[in-house]
Amino acid sequence: MANRQTIRLSERRPKHLRRSELSEELAVRLSRKYPSAVTVEFPTPLNGERWTITSQGWIGYLPVSPECMVEITPRIQIDNLFRMLEYAYRLKSFQIFPGVIHVRSIEAFFDRLARVLADLAMARRRRGLYREYVPAHDELPYVRGRMDFVRRVEQPWRALLDCEFEEHTANIADNQIIAYCLKWIAKSGRCSQATAPHVRRAYRMYAAEIDVPRFDLKACIGRFYNRLNQDYEPIHGLCRFFLEHAGPRLDSGDHTMPPFAVNMDHLFEMFVAEWLAAHLPASLRLKAQESVQLDRNNTLRFSIDLVIYDREKNTPLAVLDTKYKRPKAPDTADVAQAVAYAESKNVKLAALIYPEPLPRSSKIIVGQTRVETLEFDLTKNLEESSPVFLHQILTLMS
Repeated sequence: MANRQTIRLSERRPKHLRRSELSEELAVRLSRKYPSAVTVEFPTPLNGERWTITSQGWIGYLPVSPECMVEITPRIQIDNLFRMLEYAYRLKSFQIFPGVIHVRSIEAFFDRLARVLADLAMARRRRGLYREYVPAHDELPYVRGRMDFVRRVEQPWRALLDCEFEEHTANIADNQIIAYCLKWIAKSGRCSQATAPHVRRAYRMYAAEIDVPRFDLKACIGRFYNRLNQDYEPIHGLCRFFLEHAGPRLDSGDHTMPPFAVNMDHLFEMFVAEWLAAHLPASLRLKAQESVQLDRNNTLRFSIDLVIYDREKNTPLAVLDTKYKRPKAPDTADVAQAVAYAESKNVKLAALIYPEPLPRSSKIIVGQTRVETLEFDLTKNLEESSPVFLHQILTLMS
């Protein structure tokens, strides 16, 4: 749309607009539609009669109306988003992003992922879709499987036979998830002129043979793979990423372009967990999102980002908490949270993990608990920063 207003933000940096640059109606709509993604400060004499819009750790596109959209760019290298995605969604071993991928915008990032998903989906379709035997029931002129003899005796005049049988079909969730995700991407309007027909072609290849019911990201988690459908795992991983960060459902009734926004706090947490699980020495074991009960009624619980265990003794050694923000020094509340986590696991070591070095690294002692600050530096290429982070972790544990 030629007259569409695009408000461009940088992740976690405030954007100032003159009062005349944004209508109050659009500002209210933005703050109500995306309260967790952005904050909107209204003009007053105290702020110079300016709007202030700030991203709260999200990147992507937030359509406000057919005439207005907010675009939020990441502060980290876009190439690092691909590498974080590989680990966070367990795609690393499949090498679906061969070579170094250089893109300069979140739009190109979305487009590249859509193209990869369409390529993988079509390649599997050409080899033949995975099929399973599923229970089926039909009225047939011949016996197939088991016939319903009771109904046959009760209604002997009926020409067709009630049969229950197992059908070898591709119309199963493994394929339906892919079709639904391709449908969402095709309808999103986000793809380039080169990628959009490619995605639509992939969708038609699936929709011609299978149903396309609605799915959410939960359908992509905990699926079973065997030697016949192992190559579905990275496809479902990409589907999970799209569905996890997609906007309203296709039939939601909202006719504006659906949002696509990535919660960088969540992605950073997932990335660090999967990266550590892949690189910790064999003597250590990592547990992510460990739930700790705090009271007898099970009404109060902690959910700890990461706990490192001694594998042989199965005893906790340290708690780790990821913080996707860039303070000058650790927040008091973050330190208190880390200490509480350590106390709940009866360990004396805790660490706060940031996405870049703090101006002042800290080693804080609270009672018998030591809290240190570590960084997995996303401002650099991950090949440079990952050995440094691993060295910090191993030094911490020594």
